[in-house]
Amino acid sequence: MGGRAFVTGASGFLGAHLVRRLIAAGAEVAILVRDPQRMLRLQTLHMPLSNVWVGDVLDREQVQAALAEWQPEVVYHLAAAGVNPAASTPAEVMQSNVLGTLNVLEACRGLAIRRFVYAGSCAEYGSGRDLSEDRLPAPTNVYGASKAAAGLLVQTYGRTYGLPTVWLRPFMIYGPLERRSRLVTHTILTALSGEDVRMTGGEQERDFVYIEDVVEGFVRAADDTYPAAVGETINLSSGEGVPIREVVALILEIMGHPVKAVLGALPYREGEMWQQSGDNTRARRLLGWAPRVSLRAGLERTIAWCRQNRELAERLVQ
Repeated sequence: MGGRAFVTGASGFLGAHLVRRLIAAGAEVAILVRDPQRMLRLQTLHMPLSNVWVGDVLDREQVQAALAEWQPEVVYHLAAAGVNPAASTPAEVMQSNVLGTLNVLEACRGLAIRRFVYAGSCAEYGSGRDLSEDRLPAPTNVYGASKAAAGLLVQTYGRTYGLPTVWLRPFMIYGPLERRSRLVTHTILTALSGEDVRMTGGEQERDFVYIEDVVEGFVRAADDTYPAAVGETINLSSGEGVPIREVVALILEIMGHPVKAVLGALPYREGEMWQQSGDNTRARRLLGWAPRVSLRAGLERTIAWCRQNRELAERLVQ
């Protein structure tokens, strides 16, 4: 797993965990971050980060300069807007995710890139159970549409310019360092504060995958041991949709039932997706990948981390 890697979106939840894994494995890692004031997750790694470029994927010249100087073997493109819907407008999401991806792809042309790994999203699919990669995208929000459009660009550059690409679609990632407003972390922090967990009826099904398993999928996608993954779109999913009320109940059970879940206290979102789970057959076949951490074990790890790092967890608003 050594060699030279370049990671965009390195200050995010997935990006920080991926950077830690790469450095621990002996890779030389360079990162692109838009805002040096938002590197809280990376600061928790306590690992050397000497190759940091401050720039925006929307700035074509900044991206080209960074990649030309670093000359990476592997590029992990994780930078995206709209993961937190309240933080960006639809126009900003489309510009960052589509035009930004185009800029990164253009900067890779002419470089000796042996793998370009793109972080897509389960949001590209819309609603459904056991969703396979052969299903046409049917997103229900602008974020999902932007990720699908960018993924098509990635594959087009692969076919047209011979860039060895892999398009990964993680499902509902959770674990330490996740944004505090997300379901799992929000539930844990609310319970730690002694407040009941106010929520919808919780019938929505989601496919939960622990962060370490997702990082393993990204690492394998860049590994020459798995050449058949090149040019493919691959789900990183557990294959099981779990109602979120059951996830909340399991969290509270593990924590010893310190508070109650108040079902129906909040309204469902307009256009709510009721089911979403992914088929991971292709990941098993092409990457030898399947989740290793069960939902209970992943929640136990996340709860333990939140207990030990509560102040930090409360600060993770992005």
